Amino acid sequence: MPSHMRAGFVLASFAMVPLPVHGQATQATSVRTIYVDEVVPADAPRTLTGRLAQVDAAIRCRIERTSTRVIRNSVPVGVDPALGAEPVTEHTVTLLEILKADPKFPATSSEMTVSQPVGLAVIDDAIVEKVNGAFRVFTVGEEYVLFLKWDSVLGEFQVINEADAFLLKDGVVATSSGWPHSRGHQGVPVPQFLAHVREAAKAAASR
Repeated sequence: MPSHMRAGFVLASFAMVPLPVHGQATQATSVRTIYVDEVVPADAPRTLTGRLAQVDAAIRCRIERTSTRVIRNSVPVGVDPALGAEPVTEHTVTLLEILKADPKFPATSSEMTVSQPVGLAVIDDAIVEKVNGAFRVFTVGEEYVLFLKWDSVLGEFQVINEADAFLLKDGVVATSSGWPHSRGHQGVPVPQFLAHVREAAKAAASR
């Protein structure tokens, strides 16, 4: 059943599967997958400076802990309210460097919470997974540069798509995004990339 939820096109699919619990087969449980097909806008920023001017903050961080939160969006009259429920993955991260500051950052702690609009959760006796292209859930221990937008509903910073997450691994940057500001940095050495982001943040601040 297609519907529009937040940004992008969402398609919900359903299936019935048995789930094992403590090695035992259980009663069939519904599975719902929410697909978000994100289209790169024609006016997407071409550079890091352009994107940093759009986002609220940017950090270099390490993923420490992960949990799942359920949000419930409003649905049209007559639609099952359960169809408005979706998972959000929340991460506790250690701040390694603030690349673009925001007043909402923690004043005294080196840790903060960031979220991703993807993930998996059990909601109202159904397994619900939200999928957004190649935007996978971050793994504990990974190090990233993240571009963040403030979500006033959740009350926390969010990485809204894969283009704003730059994995720092084995000394180079890994990104799978087709967005212009992101794709050119695949395989760039981390020190070179960080220097570029710092300069881009300064340039964005002067706009």
